[in-house]
Amino acid sequence: MHGKGFTLVEVVVATALAALLMLAVLGATRSLTRAQADLLQNDRLKDRHPELVALIRFDLVHAQEVKLAKNRLVLEGFGALDPQTLSPVHRPARITYRLQQGSPGQAGSAGLKDSWLVREQVMLDEPGSTIPWIELVASKVAQFDTTSAIQQSPSASGDRPKSPALSGLPSAVQLTLNWSDNKKPLEATLILR
Repeated sequence: MHGKGFTLVEVVVATALAALLMLAVLGATRSLTRAQADLLQNDRLKDRHPELVALIRFDLVHAQEVKLAKNRLVLEGFGALDPQTLSPVHRPARITYRLQQGSPGQAGSAGLKDSWLVREQVMLDEPGSTIPWIELVASKVAQFDTTSAIQQSPSASGDRPKSPALSGLPSAVQLTLNWSDNKKPLEATLILR
């Protein structure tokens, strides 16, 4: 005689199938969450690139003298920013972009693996001012390179004596940033005039 209801074997099989189905749904949910987090991080990096390129372009456009080097860019001109408001003040300044290992502002941090692109600004119209204002520009930068994309022209400063390490402003600068987390490099050609 067959009674109403399920046998113990049927209940165990149904429970096992439900558990497998729940594990599959949990795995898919985790995978989607990870993919969404990766997309958000990439979107944040993409959104930051135009700001970074615009800041470097601003400094280059306002420079009168420039030194292009691997992992360093030194500019002298009128591209100073107010540290509180980040608005242009058009005062004479020396601006240096450079890579720094470890946390910005932390002395003796060469053993740390994180590398930061920092912007240092020293005002040239304040006598005795040698303390730079340092701003973090980008994190996880493995290499920062700037090269002249077009032949350099003579310095626009004319009668002002040139610093031996600096030269005239190039017509265009090729900017390359390689990230330490192997993301797609940032490459931009900045046309200055």
